Amino acid sequence: MSACHGRDRLQHHLYQINKAGFRHLAGFNCGMVDRIKKVALNPSRHFATSGSTSILNFSSPYVPLCKDFKIEDAPIDTLQEWMTSGELTSQDLVECCLARIEQTNDYLNSISEVNPDALEIAAQLDEERAVRGIRGPMHSIPFLVKDNIYTDNKHNTSEGSLVLLGGRDFSEATFALKIRAVGGVLLGHSTMSEAAYHRATVNYASGYSSRIEQTRNHCNFTQSIAGRSSGSVVAVRSNQVAVDLGTETYGFLVHPSAQLGLCIIKFTLGLMSHHGIVTGSYWHDTPGPLARFMKGVSILLEIIVRTDRYDHLKLEAVGHELEETLRGMKLDLLWNPDWSTGASNPALTAIASPYGAGHPDTIAPEVNHAIAFNTLLAVGYGGWLHNWTFRVDDELYGMSTLAEMTEWNDAHNDTTGSLCNGTWWWDTTSGQSFYDAGITTNGTLGAALWTTFG
Repeated sequence: MSACHGRDRLQHHLYQINKAGFRHLAGFNCGMVDRIKKVALNPSRHFATSGSTSILNFSSPYVPLCKDFKIEDAPIDTLQEWMTSGELTSQDLVECCLARIEQTNDYLNSISEVNPDALEIAAQLDEERAVRGIRGPMHSIPFLVKDNIYTDNKHNTSEGSLVLLGGRDFSEATFALKIRAVGGVLLGHSTMSEAAYHRATVNYASGYSSRIEQTRNHCNFTQSIAGRSSGSVVAVRSNQVAVDLGTETYGFLVHPSAQLGLCIIKFTLGLMSHHGIVTGSYWHDTPGPLARFMKGVSILLEIIVRTDRYDHLKLEAVGHELEETLRGMKLDLLWNPDWSTGASNPALTAIASPYGAGHPDTIAPEVNHAIAFNTLLAVGYGGWLHNWTFRVDDELYGMSTLAEMTEWNDAHNDTTGSLCNGTWWWDTTSGQSFYDAGITTNGTLGAALWTTFG
């Protein structure tokens, strides 16, 4: 087996954007060798053009001006004002976002793949604006979604993995559809920790995936982003896009957003549909918007909080009005973020749980919340794969269980690292110990579960 086994599978599914000279940067390095490069902004590498004249102004050493507008950290409503005035178009904005991705993604690895139809969609929305007006505040605004949120177009959803790459679901994620329906321009997918941290139980690298490699904190390449939605947070904070849709199971929108100073809302399960999300745990997963300002988050919230016939948890939430749910809510900031797992402050120590974050004192230490959670892993993937299909000529055609996923990863260890291929980014004993233990449970809470995880 060659050291590059699996590369052909990846390259087979990559799409090139030839229009306007753009190419996406879904980088893949044979052998998964870390390729941190010297950071140097070189305007000659940026291909965003309108005719023969660049629409970018590189007078800033950081985020270039877009047709003389400072889009750096610009909120959604400001971008909308510029387009309403006619001084900026959706095509201009999409070109500038793609150019920013071209400028930075070799260093950040925050974008897995861009939508090859983004510019065409932007042009259609510009024309619609001129003829009929706008559909709403997201009209013509580019947005990204995390790589575990399925979108039904020419680019891939893969959960950061090679094993899911090239598969298709029967319908697009409900909340992505809703944003597109009101005029949002899907720019592409942001990267994530492979399998949303659900491959290995220990010694995994936050933000690493077999498909894209290590997502990097743009403020400090050596500093962790602390969460599976790493690409989403870096993409927004580094001005590759204004808004992104991520997902959370237990803290992985909250943690990276806190690291880089972004606004999010952690939703109660059932408030938004999670149809179309690659499932880690059906009873924990929830999508969520992230933006630089709370107004951007609220704009997306208004769009995506709707009923969904594909999601029974969402249907059960019907009748529980958002306004009533939020009435009287208090927001606080704890100065010690580790208060629940080992507080040093005596006042916090008195209320901290000795069993880790989120556990009441009445629960015995041998009963960790991960025990029950991991049982749901095999169930979640089994449900997801029921609707996840590959082409009939694909070697993964017919794959329907987590066990079959792990078998494929094992057979392609050189690129997946599932058997521990001597690299640092996976558990040195097994690169998919989480998967293996989930398979052992067979999706039940019987003796096998407690033997495996106890």
